[in-house]
Amino acid sequence: MATKAVISDSAPFRLTSAVQARGHRWFSRPGELNLIGIRTPGTVSGRFDDMMMACVRHRDGRWHTWAFPCTTDPGTYYLGKPISPRGTAMLCQGQYEGAYRLGLHKGKYQALVQIGPVKIIRGHDRQALLYEGGSEERGLFGINIHRAGASGTTDEVGRYSAGCQVLADATDFKTLMGLATLHTELYGPQITYMLIDMRELELEARRTAGFAALVLAALLSLWESFRSKTTARASKTKTRKRKSALAA
Repeated sequence: MATKAVISDSAPFRLTSAVQARGHRWFSRPGELNLIGIRTPGTVSGRFDDMMMACVRHRDGRWHTWAFPCTTDPGTYYLGKPISPRGTAMLCQGQYEGAYRLGLHKGKYQALVQIGPVKIIRGHDRQALLYEGGSEERGLFGINIHRAGASGTTDEVGRYSAGCQVLADATDFKTLMGLATLHTELYGPQITYMLIDMRELELEARRTAGFAALVLAALLSLWESFRSKTTARASKTKTRKRKSALAA
């Protein structure tokens, strides 16, 4: 669970650099939501091993950043049993301006639902660093941003993602919905989502010594900080559960 900001005081500035270095927009009006998914280098599906970052500037000029454990990949179940005969969808990196808004996920609960086109790839080898052999498509696919379980923290992706961006913790998701609601009240319904794939950045950094290397360095620093903090929180949670079980 990561309901309270922040990874570090410098997180907003490193995020700004990472986004703008890719030629994308950074939103700086008070309450305006910057929502960024970071697909980490791991290639094993079924885990909440990515992170989603929400960054908002308050009226006093200070920036607040939240980091949520998530998956930006489809789960193992749907990789083996695709909904589409063309293969399971996986969102490609990029910034999708105004492609999301508050709405009902599968008609059940409030989430961020896709309303604008995004780019996906199907039929890729999930163990490959690049999506060789996959076919790219652009359009509306129901690639929503939602939660896993209705309460607590979910450990395994299971059937929660067939390509959606899914937060592991229900309380984290409630925090995100609050930020999205504030953005909507101030600036209208459209919300932008950006996905950065660190594996693709690694390949770019090997080929050039340009922006990709700088962006990768900034994101790796954020990722290491995020991973150490979430590991510490998970350890404390397990300790509390053990103590409760012993006391019962």
